[in-house]
Order: sequence, then C-alpha cells, then structure tokens
Amino acid sequence: MKWLPYDDDVINAMTETELEEYIDNRDNYGTLEWKIEGWGVPMVTGHKYKIHWGLLGTNFDGMDVMIPQHYGEDDGDIYLVHNFTENRESLFVTKDGVLKANDTIPDVASRYVSGQNVVYPYEGTPSNEFHLIINGKGKASTMSEVHINIASCLKNTQEQLSLPIRL
Repeated sequence: MKWLPYDDDVINAMTETELEEYIDNRDNYGTLEWKIEGWGVPMVTGHKYKIHWGLLGTNFDGMDVMIPQHYGEDDGDIYLVHNFTENRESLFVTKDGVLKANDTIPDVASRYVSGQNVVYPYEGTPSNEFHLIINGKGKASTMSEVHINIASCLKNTQEQLSLPIRL
C-alpha cells in the first residue's frame, strides 16, 4: 500500500506540473508492506492522504479500516483520496446503515462527518478519484460503521463487495 501526504496547503501551492511530479515520484510515498492478516496503519488525524495499492495504484477489492473507539468528536479528521479508475458499475457509502449520497463533503472542514464522500469524475471533473472522510463526529455508538460498497462490472455478473470501516 502506498501512502502520500496530500494536505491542501501542500498541493495547492504547487503548479500542475509540480503536482504531477510530486504524485509520480515514488520517493514521496510511504510504503506499507502486505500482511496476510492485514495492515496496522497509523494515521495522523487532521491530515489528508492519497492512498493506493501497488506501484500503479490498483483499485481496492477489499478494505477494512478500524479506528479506535476513543476517536472523539474533537479529534482531527482523516481525509482519504483513492484512485477510482477501474470499470465499476457503482460505488456507494453507508454509515450506520444509512446511504450517504455522493458529493457530500462540504467546503468547510468543520462540517466534516464520517462517511461523507465524493466519487469523481463528477460534473465533468478530469480526475477519477474516491474521497472519504473519517472522524469521530456523528457516531451512533462507540463503534459506528461506514461501508463502501462496489458493484463491479469487470465480469459478466455483478458482484457486491462490502468494505467496512469501523469508527
């Protein structure tokens, strides 16, 4: 798994060429080695990360992110950006069993709530990305859950993948 610091104050200061070079430079990424049981990934709250699997940014087929139950409402947000380039029928997010609509990440970070997401391309944007907010706000219980569901059309049959993120 590749992990790139992607905070707005860093990337917005770059020209388009500098940003492309920053993303393409493998030395800028942290690497988390594969484990059969999964990864233990430390995430510093209050930051944005561009993540992907493999050298070429393979889309995920399964992901389970568990956040400690003591993640409080006053703790910083974690903003994840992942490529979304494989041919997929749909991608949708539910939080505590309630569907979260696409394009729900507000412009003001103080209004972020877990499960808010945007799937691009959206309204003509050039990027193919999936953005997701994770934080301790709006938890229905000490272990709220956000599920990412993918309907794949890579085969003739449609398969649903459920990828829980526990908060």
